[in-house]
Amino acid sequence: MRHAACAAVWLCLLGSLPFESPLFSLSQFMLKESLMTVPVLLAGSVLALVLTLALVREVRLRRALETLLRRLLEKWRSRRED
Repeated sequence: MRHAACAAVWLCLLGSLPFESPLFSLSQFMLKESLMTVPVLLAGSVLALVLTLALVREVRLRRALETLLRRLLEKWRSRRED
C-alpha cells in the first residue's frame, strides 16, 4: 500500500495527477503515517531493550544477594555449632 502512495506522489510531482485529487490526499496521509511509525517502532524497541537490560541486572543483583546471604548464614550457623 505504501508503494501506491509513493506512486501517487510521483504522479503528482510529474503533473499527471492533480494535487487536489483524493488519491493524492490519501497518499500524503499514508506517507505521513508511515513516517510516524518509525519513531514509534524505534521507541518501542529501545524500551524493550532497556527493560531487558534492567531485568538482567535485577536478576544478577538478586543472585548476588542470595549468595551473600547464604554465606552469612553458613558462617553464622558454623559459629553457633562450635
